[in-house]
Amino acid sequence: MLTVYKYPINPSDEKIELKIPGGGNILSAGLDPVNRLCVWALVDPDEEDCTTNIYCVGTGWPIDWIMEEEDALNFVGSVKDGPYMWHVFVGGE
Repeated sequence: MLTVYKYPINPSDEKIELKIPGGGNILSAGLDPVNRLCVWALVDPDEEDCTTNIYCVGTGWPIDWIMEEEDALNFVGSVKDGPYMWHVFVGGE
């Protein structure tokens, strides 16, 4: 049965590796009710966990290092968190 799961993330200048059943499908990024930065994914909980690469960078941060790791990036969204603006990407296949 497909289910939406929430995964808290932290902005980082490093790759964030999430273990998501079946690799999931990242739907969006935002703040949860307690103001944690999260991504939400559509998953099949009966599938084995697969690693999904997430990148969360701030405005003005260089992302050349990400392009060296990934052939393509999929933009998930931008999230305003107080005075900060975070931009979330999923690594390409």
